[in-house]
Amino acid sequence: MCKSTPIIEENRDKLNKLAEALLDRESLYAAEVYELLGIEPRGDLSF
Repeated sequence: MCKSTPIIEENRDKLNKLAEALLDRESLYAAEVYELLGIEPRGDLSF
């Protein structure tokens, strides 16, 4: 098993949500991705 497999499995719901949004809209801004996934942006990013 590669190192990324557990990370992907732990975040499968977020990956599916992101994939569905991209299929619907084709592109998203970073701020939209953070909001969609319910995560905080990194401190070095500004919108």
